[in-house]
Amino acid sequence: MSTTTTATPVDLETIGDVVTPYALRIAATVRIADRIAAGVTGLTELAAATGVRERVLGSLLRYLACREVFTETAPGEFGLTPAAEQLREDHPQSLRFDFDLTEVRSRVETAHLSFLAFAGAGGPGSAYAAHYGRDFWSDLARDPALAASWDRFMSRVTRAAAPDVVGLHDWSTHRHVVDVGGGSGTLLASVLRAGEHLTGTVLDLAPAVAAARTELAAAGLSDRADAVEADFFEPLPDTGDAYLLCQVLHDWDDDAAVRILRRCVDAAGPGGHVLVVERMAGAHTDPRAATWMDLRMLLLFGSGERAAAEYRALMERAGLQVADGAGDGQEMALLDGRVPDRA
Repeated sequence: MSTTTTATPVDLETIGDVVTPYALRIAATVRIADRIAAGVTGLTELAAATGVRERVLGSLLRYLACREVFTETAPGEFGLTPAAEQLREDHPQSLRFDFDLTEVRSRVETAHLSFLAFAGAGGPGSAYAAHYGRDFWSDLARDPALAASWDRFMSRVTRAAAPDVVGLHDWSTHRHVVDVGGGSGTLLASVLRAGEHLTGTVLDLAPAVAAARTELAAAGLSDRADAVEADFFEPLPDTGDAYLLCQVLHDWDDDAAVRILRRCVDAAGPGGHVLVVERMAGAHTDPRAATWMDLRMLLLFGSGERAAAEYRALMERAGLQVADGAGDGQEMALLDGRVPDRA
């Protein structure tokens, strides 16, 4: 995969700027766009509504107005540009949650500040751990608000990807699908709607299980699906004939990924299936997106993206039979691993 995209000189001053990204995040965190959309347009009133000192807020808004994010319609009066509209919570392409400094995505991005401490010899397992003193999963376990933010973020990601994932596989061959690490149940709900005969279970940690039960009930699927608390490094319920891992393994290094797969193999039993859905390194149509995700996984988990052949090798290490060439050339692929029959 070539990473050369253009002969146009790169403006390093622009792409290296950190003031503008954080100015945007501050505006998103204190919900400036939502307040202006609601009619609070004066600087004095905006300062009172946000709890930010008027002098400070005025500087921030004028900085962003000069960059065409907001507009100063009259001295001390501010309005929204098309760009600022995306900072509204209710905008169809809203980025407010992504930029909010109190939510999980911005917390992850801040860990870039400790990348060098992670990258050196003997560094911790991720830049996130180097920055915060604990790995990402331990951070979620100790902070319910952060865990809830992560579940909201992943629900949005999964909801966007679900139609593509459902279309990758013939679900009619299964009876009961167990979505391992299935978060809020968004993907399982889509799978069950694609196969009226199917039942299913979401397996995840406690905060996600509560969200999944709510999601499945709202989808009218409580009679066909449930959510159960489970740790995928421990023995899993053996209720399914298909165990689905959607964008789970890229969060883990090879040895951990094999341990997760083996738990699924044990639960599925002979003749069962383990279905691995991931984006495949080397097959992306957009190398910028591919390298962004690889760097993000390295930063957050100390892992990274893998090619289809690498995922097949992990599945085979776990004892699964996978078709030769499965996933090759696909940007997003579902690898169907079958648990061999006992001799």
